[in-house]
Amino acid sequence: MFECSKLENLRVDKYSTVMFESCHYSVPDQYVGKIVMAKIYPAKIILMSGGEKIAEHQRRFGFNEWNIDIYHYIRTLKKKPGALPNSTAFAQVSKQIKNIYQYYYTGKERDFAELLQYMKEKGKSVDEILEVIDKLVKICPKEISTSKIILLCENKGSRLPILPRLSSTCF
Repeated sequence: MFECSKLENLRVDKYSTVMFESCHYSVPDQYVGKIVMAKIYPAKIILMSGGEKIAEHQRRFGFNEWNIDIYHYIRTLKKKPGALPNSTAFAQVSKQIKNIYQYYYTGKERDFAELLQYMKEKGKSVDEILEVIDKLVKICPKEISTSKIILLCENKGSRLPILPRLSSTCF
């Protein structure tokens, strides 16, 4: 079976993107300055390094369009959390992820980057995270944090003991 794709070696720029036909496509930020192989198909572009797929994007055909995946910038967001709200990566995330940030993480950008990293590493969907947040809101609406979300996600199948509340503050 033959693949109908074009192969090109592209350099990752300082913004952690490669450019093909005047459109930018993001790759994980650890590839800045490196050469990656692009497999360009009619409807998608797959970016590879060392034989492994590192990114896949829907192909763009406009002029100077940017296709950015926020998960590619987790390392950068941990180092420079203040860059999150005005970033192109944040502008392109789903409305659900924007809402999670705006309702629970404004001013806690590093914690939000940790949540994104957890979602990527564990393959958690936004819907799964929202389900856990809904549970946390019922328990303690003012104290939503990544550590609590992770705790509930990891203990989803097991029953936790019900302990008496020791104070009026949550957790």
